[in-house]
Amino acid sequence: MPRYGPVYLDGLRFDKDGQFTFYTFGPADAPEAHIGRWEPMEENQDILTMTLENTELRPPFRLRVLRVENDKLVVLRLR
Repeated sequence: MPRYGPVYLDGLRFDKDGQFTFYTFGPADAPEAHIGRWEPMEENQDILTMTLENTELRPPFRLRVLRVENDKLVVLRLR
């Protein structure tokens, strides 16, 4: 169990309002959370476009939704 709370490495949390939180390690291996927006593509609702507020951290990327479970979304990162 981590001493200072949960540690996430490149994890995502999706909110219903189109916002997401991207968890990663920052300087000195301290966990960081970054906010972004997600939206489904018009032509294919199974593909999400993910855009962080800080695009210098990571450029926009796409995810394909493979499976939806009660508390988990299984996705594949597209290139």
